[in-house]
Amino acid sequence: MKNKIKLIAGSLVLLMFIIQANGQKTGNVTIIDSRHYSLAFGEFRNYRIFLPPGYSVNLQKRYPVIYFYHGWAQGYFGSVSEYSDYDKGNENDGDNMENFVSTHDVIVVKHDGYNRSENEEYDSDPYNLKPVETFRQFPIYFPELVNYIDAHYRTIADREHRSIAGLSKGGYMAFWIGGKYPQLVSAVGNFCGSYEFVPGPKDFPVEYRSIDMYQNFGGVNVRLNYGDKDRLRAFHQDLNRIWPQIMDNYEFKVYPAGSAKCLDLY
Repeated sequence: MKNKIKLIAGSLVLLMFIIQANGQKTGNVTIIDSRHYSLAFGEFRNYRIFLPPGYSVNLQKRYPVIYFYHGWAQGYFGSVSEYSDYDKGNENDGDNMENFVSTHDVIVVKHDGYNRSENEEYDSDPYNLKPVETFRQFPIYFPELVNYIDAHYRTIADREHRSIAGLSKGGYMAFWIGGKYPQLVSAVGNFCGSYEFVPGPKDFPVEYRSIDMYQNFGGVNVRLNYGDKDRLRAFHQDLNRIWPQIMDNYEFKVYPAGSAKCLDLY
């Protein structure tokens, strides 16, 4: 099972209570949109969870988990802008999370990256990356979310069966959070994301470069996927020149695609 979760992550990507849960079955996969109260944010946070076929039948079985971080102009429920949805059915030409979970014994959790304060206007930038939107540092929320999911769903609640992946800005977040909490995840997948941003906090915006944090990934399998025409490929090429020389747990794959096609890569 350990090797299986590594493969899944490479191929892609307990506090309070549930107060809202809307479930829908698409094929044999159950998709639930719900939320829970977060002490890290001091508010309710949304998430979408994909439960594999047989989850509601074999009540003794537990599953590994992939936490997926969406990109710019996207949300836990799909798209909020011009980007295509990639969750279910025929979306993204069928290359989507529902179809992935339908053929793998794995749970996928897609959390909400929206991170604006109540008095700020809506913005399609997720998390707390440049421009820095909030004092609330998003990585601090990850252990809380893991505890909540482990307490309310039948997960295999150890790092060997838990991974994190993300697209674009979500890919950067996957690197950042995976390096911050290597004791919580065994694999990290970045899809077309940069290795550096200015994450904040608001009154002290600092640059965070994942490329310099290679020692943080000890014991974690790390993978980068990107297109050969991606506008961020210079960042990716930097990683590929340096990390293979100093890390034996890093691998990458380049696809014939631009950044707009990154959705096809997970």
